[in-house]
Amino acid sequence: MGFVKGINKPRQSSMDINGHPDQEDVHHLKQENIGSGEVFDTGQDGVNFRTVKWPHASMIFLKAVFATGVLALPSSLHSLGVIPGAFAIVMWQVINTYCALILGEFRSHYPHCHSIADMAHVIGGPVLYEITGFLFIVGYIICAASGVVGISVGLNALSEHAICTTWFSVIAMVLVAMIAGVRKFEKIAWFTWVGFLSIFVAVLIIVIGVTTLDRPAAAPQTGDYDLGYRTVAPAHFVPIVVALTNIFCASSASSAFVPVIAEMTRPQDYSKAAVVSMSFVGACYLSMSLVVYRWCGQWVASPSLGSAGPLLKKAAYGVGFPGLLISAGLWAHVGAKYLFVRLLRKSRHLTDNSFVHWGTWIACVVFMAVSSFLVASGVPIFDYVLAIAGSLAFAPLALILPGALWMHLHSNYWLGGVWRTSVFVLHCLLMSLGAFITVAGAYGVIQLITDAYADGPKQAGIGLPSPGVALAWAAEPEIPSTQTASVTAHQLVSCTATLILSLPLEPSTVAVTTIVTMSFESEGIVARGPFSDGKWAIEPLTLRPLRQDEVLVEMVASGICHTDLHCGDTADDLNVPSVYYPRVLGHEGSGYVVQVGSQVTHVRPGDAVLLSFSYCGDCHVCKTGPPSHCVNFFDINFMGEPVFSSSSGQDIGGRFFGQSSLARHSIVSSKSVVNVHGLGLTRDELQILAPFGCGLQTGSGTVINVSKATADDCVTIAGMGGVGLAAVMAASKTGCRVIIGIDRIESRLTLAKSLGATHVINTTGLEMSQVVDKIKKAADGLGSTISIDTSAYPPLLTAQMEATRYMGQIIQVGTGMPEANVSIHLQSFMVSGKRYFGAVQGHARTEEYIPQMIQWWRDGSFPLEHLIKQFDSVDFVKAIEAMRSGEVVKPIIKW
Repeated sequence: MGFVKGINKPRQSSMDINGHPDQEDVHHLKQENIGSGEVFDTGQDGVNFRTVKWPHASMIFLKAVFATGVLALPSSLHSLGVIPGAFAIVMWQVINTYCALILGEFRSHYPHCHSIADMAHVIGGPVLYEITGFLFIVGYIICAASGVVGISVGLNALSEHAICTTWFSVIAMVLVAMIAGVRKFEKIAWFTWVGFLSIFVAVLIIVIGVTTLDRPAAAPQTGDYDLGYRTVAPAHFVPIVVALTNIFCASSASSAFVPVIAEMTRPQDYSKAAVVSMSFVGACYLSMSLVVYRWCGQWVASPSLGSAGPLLKKAAYGVGFPGLLISAGLWAHVGAKYLFVRLLRKSRHLTDNSFVHWGTWIACVVFMAVSSFLVASGVPIFDYVLAIAGSLAFAPLALILPGALWMHLHSNYWLGGVWRTSVFVLHCLLMSLGAFITVAGAYGVIQLITDAYADGPKQAGIGLPSPGVALAWAAEPEIPSTQTASVTAHQLVSCTATLILSLPLEPSTVAVTTIVTMSFESEGIVARGPFSDGKWAIEPLTLRPLRQDEVLVEMVASGICHTDLHCGDTADDLNVPSVYYPRVLGHEGSGYVVQVGSQVTHVRPGDAVLLSFSYCGDCHVCKTGPPSHCVNFFDINFMGEPVFSSSSGQDIGGRFFGQSSLARHSIVSSKSVVNVHGLGLTRDELQILAPFGCGLQTGSGTVINVSKATADDCVTIAGMGGVGLAAVMAASKTGCRVIIGIDRIESRLTLAKSLGATHVINTTGLEMSQVVDKIKKAADGLGSTISIDTSAYPPLLTAQMEATRYMGQIIQVGTGMPEANVSIHLQSFMVSGKRYFGAVQGHARTEEYIPQMIQWWRDGSFPLEHLIKQFDSVDFVKAIEAMRSGEVVKPIIKW
């Protein structure tokens, strides 16, 4: 705007030779004001802080502002449209640069100002000083906290969750403290060169990478898709306000520049350093965001470093990690230096190498590091905290206060003619703009929170690129962030013990209070329509935050069951209650716990788990009988709820059977989680045992728990799929004298005989009356004592009923279509004393029954390997086709 004057030339007319204000300007500095003259004066044995040259200052400013937030700006372009969005980037860069220059001009008049809080003291006295200081220190604690989150995110991503994520946060805190503990900005400057190059190259990898893709990595990888490239976006208040706030925050770190001026050898060179750094940042923000938006449109991945695909994402994380660490350390240093100077500025210890000097400095650094760790680990919904901090802290510091500082310096402009009055009014508008961003930005975030929680807790995915890499990176983490409701010493001890000793602690001794409060990126097999129509595909997914009774699980494998196809290969216009799209299916998962909700006590991060069905735990059946017959079983297990969202923000159904295990990571009902960590299973063994959670437990449990079969029983099992063959193995283990397997696929019948069936019946070409005769002939001429139907084929079920002897049991475990039914002759059924009833999940109490099944498998009496075939996740179509054709009984998807 060209209205900043005298930045390089202090007002000599109003200062004496020692830099003190003359009597004309005494009213600017009240008696209680904080000193005068330059902050750092070097004594004979003191520390010379004033060693920062302007190129070093420029690099510090560059590192403080330039961040991976540039990759979040394309989302703002999508909200505004490319033309208004590009204009907004340029406008905000000009405004933020100008406000930074105002700060330099003000300090040239009042060189005693070490921080923006000191400047506030000049114009507003102690009250404004304390308010500004509070906003400053809170803002940079949150910045540093986001760095702690981001570093733990990076360590988790690069190590593939090698240790407890809370422990990674502790490591991040220590690393941040080490960087922040460097006393002088001159020394920090050398780190910032490395940090800037690290982040710049990481961003450049993604910017170039997106131009090489046929379609965005976050877009559906099959079929048509809408790029969503907008010249001008539709006008909606909240998205526009949030987008404008995002762009503003991306370069709003000018309040961090002021302490650097105090350590420059020539403070007069500040404007040169500020203009160079902010100009470069503006050019990068505009060019890079336009390129990414041109190639990705609405499909900018979250986190943004995933926009060029998983390989380049990992490369970018690796290259950018040093920059993330240095940024976090820089934020902590800025806050620590403010506290340090405030505590010691009237003392010789400010520049003396005394015990008090070092003790105070170390204490300030530790305070910033520990505070950032506690905020990162203890504040729920951290994305929203970052967004609100951007509105309530950085808008006042970067817009409102600079406008007020300019007015203080140029109060005579108000009555200085049309030109000067116009300039004064423009600065009033600058303050009004800051107030608008403060209020409207906070309103937009609150509205997002309201919308996000309208249907229960979930993440709105703000992705706010706030000042520097820390906020921008941590606002959209890639792996489970270790946000905790209460990080206790006991929890850290548990994590340490897991890391060093790998010895499980008793659940009663561990107060696990961890909850994930941030969404993060994963991937999964999304059913957007019937499988037969080719509408299943692996897609990037964002998971909502954990609730208190949920567990975040990293899957190693998931069995595929016919129930998955029942719910995922049916047209949704047939009004089948359990069918809707899009959703993630899968209900035979195994994996490792990543994080747990605060109410979960039976598992902890790192535990090996198998997943099964869920239940309410409150109904009369759950309290008195097998939970598999929970009154709410259908709604909880078949309907689930949205826990995933696509990169475009569309809700995707999850928690199918409490788990939706056909995803690399999933949010799982705690009641679906069975802790098998104490059994010492390897990853390969977990992959083999995944089907235990549904089909195999259903078949074997029906024999063991429901029918209570004994060696005297004659058992007929219709359907030699996974459930039926598990029933055959259980009947064989029990020693049932007659085990009859029925199917129409000869290879399945051959397998049944190898697993213990004494007789098999191939129904191909047979009338049902012939099937009845064959069953009776094999079972003493009287028929079966126990008949288990897994086929849900009414004619075959009717034949089993007829072939069951008096006082026998007919147990229905197969799930048929809603219209499937059979007819029963009431009088003869009553006289026979036969019992026909349904059983779900073999009446299993999973926490007891699944470990028992694992023991049977280990001792060789439950040879699961004969049923399974493993497929990589990318080959899931082959796996399902192999199951449908009968080639494979139980396909297992490996992640």
